[in-house]
Amino acid sequence: MMMFKMNEGAVDRLIRVLAGIVLLYTGYFYFAGAVRVVFYVLAFLIVATGAVGYCGLYQLMGWSTIKAKQPAKPAASPAAPPSAPQA
Repeated sequence: MMMFKMNEGAVDRLIRVLAGIVLLYTGYFYFAGAVRVVFYVLAFLIVATGAVGYCGLYQLMGWSTIKAKQPAKPAASPAAPPSAPQA
């Protein structure tokens, strides 16, 4: 089984799932026929990418909404003694 590297952050995933639910609702209550099917397919794709955390278009574009982890800051070293005043 091929595993994909996640490229969607938490906020991006939440927005996708909510947008997919809105599309599903809109397609069901406001459209009929082929337009309804298009809304269902788009809703499924958006919810699926949000649930999995991977977007193929993001990979093609080289994008990622996952924040890079910051390297740990080194512990503060004791202050060096002040140098002698210059004459």
